[in-house]
Amino acid sequence: PPEVVPNAEGAIVLKAVRDFRIVTSGGFVPAYKDEGHDALAINPGEYKDKFAAAEIKFSGQTGAYDVTLTTMAETDGESTYKLQIGGKLVGQFTNPKTSIDYKPTPKTWKNVSVSKGTTIRVEFNTATNSNKTSGRIPYARGRWIALTLIPPGAKKAKAEARDKIFEETGGMVAVEAEHFAVQTETGMRKWYVTSAAQKPEVSPDGDESHADSASGGAYIEILPDTRRNHSNKLIHSENFSNQPGKLAILVYPVHFNTQGRYYVWVRAYSTGSEDNGLHVGLDGTWPESGQRLQWCEAKNSWRWESMQRTEAEHCGEPYKIYLDIEQPGLHTIEFSMREDGFEFDKWLMTKDRNFARPEGPGPSERHLARSE
Repeated sequence: PPEVVPNAEGAIVLKAVRDFRIVTSGGFVPAYKDEGHDALAINPGEYKDKFAAAEIKFSGQTGAYDVTLTTMAETDGESTYKLQIGGKLVGQFTNPKTSIDYKPTPKTWKNVSVSKGTTIRVEFNTATNSNKTSGRIPYARGRWIALTLIPPGAKKAKAEARDKIFEETGGMVAVEAEHFAVQTETGMRKWYVTSAAQKPEVSPDGDESHADSASGGAYIEILPDTRRNHSNKLIHSENFSNQPGKLAILVYPVHFNTQGRYYVWVRAYSTGSEDNGLHVGLDGTWPESGQRLQWCEAKNSWRWESMQRTEAEHCGEPYKIYLDIEQPGLHTIEFSMREDGFEFDKWLMTKDRNFARPEGPGPSERHLARSE
């Protein structure tokens, strides 16, 4: 099973597409991976009013969790979902009617006992709200995105805020870096949170805490940091990766209301010559326009930047770091390591090509409304 990596507030996010195994026995119809919506789904052309299922063996710690299933409400019907843990039914949930297609819809069950190694299963079905009896009958596909487990005592107020999906409005979305949903590819390097109350016990590091000047009083750093300058040995796929999506991937779910080209800005703190590179991707892809974010100016301070390192300009060229959102709806924004020791405070995406660099923390986060 995939390694469980809790986020900054102790939440464990299990992605439907990435982490769950589709069940192909026991009377369940096969599901498929809807990569465009980052969800599991069922093809109603083949399976009407049928249930599929997906499972995972839980590799987190035994304990009580608030468990949230994030589904996608669809205009064509109201799908039903069943959550089973260790062979016992935790609860059942039917999507509400909606006028907004593919609307992320969280359902939470509180104080659920989950044991390490137990099997978690999500069952989901196709459903229609149409009165048609012939011709093409519209069906919802039972889409769901993720299952989130939060220990009830893990800074509950903050955890509830942070387990939401971020939302773009007016051509802008901003997110605190430490509010990632999950991180993957952590065998060589991981992102660690630093705040006034929390400092990673990982070495080598080499930097003092910069939390007092970070947005929200916290940031993340990729550790250990074994290459701080040109005299330290460069080891590909360990302390350096010019290929995106290979080491220490951060995942952020974002609901976009507006399609188009978004320029990506990141607030980072660089102290050396080899801790100033990062990659950004979209929905598991790593386009050239998201590779090699670079910082050269304003060392030893937090600085917003949107520059791409190129052969012509190693300190980066403007207007070249962007992601194209071709369809509104839920997407995942992902960042991966280029250089270890990178200190990451906040990021934003804007449709404004001429966006002015913020001097301070920048715009505030915004989340989709939550219902329970």
